[in-house]
Amino acid sequence: MRAQLRKQLVNLALVLAAVGAVTAVVLTTGRVTTEERELRADNLLPAWRGDDVTRVSVEREGKATVIEQGPADDAGEREWRLTSPIAEGADAYGVDQLLRSLEFARVVRRIKPEQVDRAAFGLEAPRWRLEIEMGAIRYRLAIGAEAASPAGATYVELSGVGVPTPGVALVAKELLPELSAGLTELRSKLLLPYLSIALSKLSLAGEGGERRLRREGKLWRFDGERGDRRVSREALDSVLLQLARLNVEQFLDAQEVERQQRGAGVVTVTQTPEDPAKPPGVLIVGGACPGGRPGVLARRVSPDPLAGCVPDSVMAGLTLPAERLEDASAVGLRRDEIESLSVELGGRKLVMDRLESRFELREPTRAEVSLEAGNERLEHLVAARGQRVEAPDLAALGLQPPRGTLTVRSAAESEHDVVEERVALGRVDATGRLAVRREVDGVVLELSRDEARAFTPDAALVRSRSLLPFRPAEVTRVELSGQQGRQVLEHRAGGESLLLQPKGYAVDAAGAQELIEALAGLNAERWVADEDDGSFGLQRAPLSVTVSVGDADAGSKTYELRVGDASLSGSYGSLRGEPGVFLLARRTVALLDTLLIDRSVFSVPAEQLQGVTLSAGPRRLRLVRSGDGFSAVASELPSSRIGPLVDALLTLRAEAALHLGAARPDEGFGKPLLEVELSRRDGGKLRFEVGAGDTWRELAIHYARVDGIAATYLLPRSRVRLLLDAL
Repeated sequence: MRAQLRKQLVNLALVLAAVGAVTAVVLTTGRVTTEERELRADNLLPAWRGDDVTRVSVEREGKATVIEQGPADDAGEREWRLTSPIAEGADAYGVDQLLRSLEFARVVRRIKPEQVDRAAFGLEAPRWRLEIEMGAIRYRLAIGAEAASPAGATYVELSGVGVPTPGVALVAKELLPELSAGLTELRSKLLLPYLSIALSKLSLAGEGGERRLRREGKLWRFDGERGDRRVSREALDSVLLQLARLNVEQFLDAQEVERQQRGAGVVTVTQTPEDPAKPPGVLIVGGACPGGRPGVLARRVSPDPLAGCVPDSVMAGLTLPAERLEDASAVGLRRDEIESLSVELGGRKLVMDRLESRFELREPTRAEVSLEAGNERLEHLVAARGQRVEAPDLAALGLQPPRGTLTVRSAAESEHDVVEERVALGRVDATGRLAVRREVDGVVLELSRDEARAFTPDAALVRSRSLLPFRPAEVTRVELSGQQGRQVLEHRAGGESLLLQPKGYAVDAAGAQELIEALAGLNAERWVADEDDGSFGLQRAPLSVTVSVGDADAGSKTYELRVGDASLSGSYGSLRGEPGVFLLARRTVALLDTLLIDRSVFSVPAEQLQGVTLSAGPRRLRLVRSGDGFSAVASELPSSRIGPLVDALLTLRAEAALHLGAARPDEGFGKPLLEVELSRRDGGKLRFEVGAGDTWRELAIHYARVDGIAATYLLPRSRVRLLLDAL
């Protein structure tokens, strides 16, 4: 019983406290509290409650500019609007600056009432007036004359309703420009009256032709033209971006702009809001700004007339022709919008659903799919673009009846807002091209072989991207067969490598180690198919790699990697004896097809270098060892440049060995660009030639050959340039 009574007393105390708090708020809303006055003792306004400010008026030269907060929208947000001298949206930045200036305005000093001379202070006929409505408080500010001291300070009179400390004060000259906001500063600079998500239709006419569009959920279609085909979201985004950039850089008289736009190449933009109660937004853009000003003219005809100059770059998006707006993608939803995916083709099925932080594969097997792998699959799907087929023979393309179907559904708060797209899948031709038909508008597209792979129902999503299960130390032998011919690398205990094939060449130790580590950590960029259908170029395998791991005691195992045709983002690969086709990164494929012969053949040890001779046509430079350094013979080369030049020669290393055998005609060795001879202390010499410049794997290089080595190497162009500049 006592416990129950205690509980009731606690509840009663909480209720009384809540009532007291509400009462305190109600009682203080209409007045300035003592605490507020103390905290804002140096501020012009003794209280500031930003959320309660609903109206501000700035009156100058008999003209008042008034901004008011409108009613809250569905999200509870309230927008500022101009209500005088015109009715239109207010510029959010301009309003924010004015309110912040009022909130933080400070006084230089307050004038005692007996010292106020209203006529002398300019308060009988103020330069301008401000009124601020903040709940039950009404501030009135009269801006008077400048004071004699301090320089530039101005008299301001504060009065109103609910103001505890009315009177006159001096404010610093910096405050006046901030408080003098007028129509130009407060009116919205944005010409566009509605956002695209609030529209049902959008049309553009004039320059660029007639383009009538209508919105259907997240997607847009042509409206009554071009077969009502779907509009490309990327192309439409470029139009909407330019519309969003229609910010007036300088206001102009609307009637004058209308006159100047007559006969000019203009675009008329008409926005039809979803809300039938709202008027259409009509804008006319085009024509040169007067007086040689940069930009083009823009005029809003409806709902609120407004005109001015806008950036001339907007015309590129607004004049985009209708054919450029047509969608060439099979799927219109974006990757992050897709909640579920279903593909049925050739008796096989793939079903995948998005969960919180991953995907779940439901068919052909139930498994968890990582967020990265699922998003990657969807990205390839939505990125697929095709060529539109004019007057398609649906039966011949395998679309009547279709051989399969792709369905994607979007996420939405309600079933009514869910977007579902269905795409009919047809026959794959001899080149791997797939015909698809969008259900939404009947458009038939042909997808390339690479793009068609995203529409294949397979279980590649659940495959591990790690391909080879061994550590670098376990590798005993690597055999490479590709454009460079056959290479055989023996990897011994302790990390030493030996090049068995081609014979007679020293191994590039760093390159060999990089290769072995790459193979041990080999990952697929992504899996593309459950099995090889013969279209990946793997049967002829222009590049193959065989890796042996283990030893006689533990048992050995061999893995064979085959690399086929190249795609836009890599090359297709497979492992012998393992199902599935994957994509290898370009860098990995390049590494697998690089010669493993020694690249450090262009220098001698520092302690052995005795002399250097550089020759380029008639120009010649000779350096000889002098103590611990080098000096130039019969040359004006500054001593400060000799050290860096020698260091460059001692560390010179090729980017790669390009090929074995004799030099090719286009490599420029018939007339070398540069000849280098390095003399050793033991009497030996290293001589090499530098040939023509070129690019290799996006690197700037020069071909180079060393006497006695039947191979062409690639030297960095920057190093060659340094040697040439010394001559």
